[in-house]
Amino acid sequence: MDHDKMLSDLSETFQEQWMARLELVLQEVRAKIDEFGWEVTGVFPTESDRSGIVPFVYTVGLTDKGRPELIMLADADLGTLAAGLNLFAALVVDAEEMPDVITGEDVEGLRSRCELRTLGPAGDIAQPYRPGLLRHIYPDAQVTQVVWPDEQGLYPHQEGYDLAYRQPILYQP
Repeated sequence: MDHDKMLSDLSETFQEQWMARLELVLQEVRAKIDEFGWEVTGVFPTESDRSGIVPFVYTVGLTDKGRPELIMLADADLGTLAAGLNLFAALVVDAEEMPDVITGEDVEGLRSRCELRTLGPAGDIAQPYRPGLLRHIYPDAQVTQVVWPDEQGLYPHQEGYDLAYRQPILYQP
């Protein structure tokens, strides 16, 4: 028995199965975009890979509306992040111009001023926070990070920011 041939065949089978599953996921995402205008995708580290990586959520579909996609990263509940990002996406889509900030005047109950920071193309975002599904559907999509301040009103890029909030920044301050 040729072990190299057997491994090669297994590798090809695995790759074909993986690509078929990816295509099904992409079809589901496209269907949600068609129905709702965008989708919010959540990514969370498992217990075994929590070495400094925090959960993150990003939109897929705002590109079709002439807006950048949004991404949020924080050591927080994924459902809370997704709900917040969904609200912010609706505001961005409905705004006459792309906002730089979102405040309590925009979202009832929002206690702080959130900043929207331009990142550039999705493909330029480094791992582990690269928005994979977005890159498959909109390879040239522009991405904007939503960030919020700590209790002192400082943003993650500012000196003195409370690191207990664990909100990595992907933009250049």
